[in-house]
Order: sequence, then C-alpha cells, then structure tokens
Amino acid sequence: IDPYDPTTYGYVELGTIIGAHGVHGFLKLSSTTDFSEKRLCEPGIRHIKPPNRRSPREVQLAEGRPLRPDSATTGSDANPIYLIRLEHIQDRESALKLRGCVLYSLEDEKVDDLLDEGEYIVSDLIGLNVFLDEQVYGDAKKDLFVGNIRGVVMGSE
Repeated sequence: IDPYDPTTYGYVELGTIIGAHGVHGFLKLSSTTDFSEKRLCEPGIRHIKPPNRRSPREVQLAEGRPLRPDSATTGSDANPIYLIRLEHIQDRESALKLRGCVLYSLEDEKVDDLLDEGEYIVSDLIGLNVFLDEQVYGDAKKDLFVGNIRGVVMGSE
C-alpha cells in the first residue's frame, strides 16, 4: 500500500481536473476511467485529492456531461474531457483552485452491471488463482495450479 496513491487502498481514479469552464463553477476534467458516463455524469458522492494531500476527501458531484459528443472522441487515444460541477463550487475562482486535483470513486461502487459477458475489470483479476484446465496425469484428470495473478501488463504499456 502506497499512502500517496489512493488506488492502492480502495479508490478508483476517475480523472484529473485540468481547469475551469465558464463563470458558474464548472470544472474541466480529463477522464481516465472506463464507464465515464456512469461515473462522471450521474450525481452522487465522489472523492477529490489535491496534489499536496495524502488522502481524498468526500465531495458531492452535482452534475456532469461530456464536453463534446461521444462521436467526436470515439476511436481517439486522448482522454475525453468532461464538464462536472461539484456542490460546493459556485464560481470560477473556486473552480480554478481545484486545478490538478484528482477525482476518485470508491472501489465498492462497482459497475459490473455495465460489463458484457466475458468482460472483466482488470483490478478484479489481481489476486486470482490461475489453473491449466484438465491436465492428464496418468489416469486422473485434474486442474494444474500455475500461480496467482500479481499484476496485469496492458497491451499499450
């Protein structure tokens, strides 16, 4: 567990605040999460961590929407930009103070119902046992234990 990395103790990173938008306290956020529509557009409790703090604090997401329509960002490697508004941020000056902060949700707030059959969230695979199916040893068939998943290397890394 890294005390400066909330993803190691129960949080999922949603994105980084990159600036203010307008004069009513909207924030521009560069999304780093899958299921952005669910996690960034639905009101509810989220957590925000300023760069100089160790732990995130609870905030209320009032609203959110993509800066551009999905069709403009589909197929691009860039992180989509979202406009979000937090309950306690009412003006541009307050919004500008949050630049560089990272927005999180709790790991317990799962999005499993949005996954197709055979799809998994990478972090859920960590710690699982790996077996080779039905290896034949003499006359008996049994699964061969290979090990535990300690990390996943993504194709883009």
